[in-house]
Amino acid sequence: MEAAQFPNRIPTQYLAALLAILLLSLVYAVAIGQIGAWIWGLMALVSLGVTVFVIYLFYRLVLAVERIAYEQ
Repeated sequence: MEAAQFPNRIPTQYLAALLAILLLSLVYAVAIGQIGAWIWGLMALVSLGVTVFVIYLFYRLVLAVERIAYEQ
């Protein structure tokens, strides 16, 4: 059984686009005076990212256990 192959790095244009979106949303939040809502939204996105990362780690664990079980 072959393990799934994932790219090791995120393409630079994706990071640049994410940074531009965050910067524009910050400017908009400051312009309308809702910086607290922006910080809350940013923390929600960080929380979502951590959750997705933990689920990915569990997925990798399952693949490793299956590979070990298959080899024996």
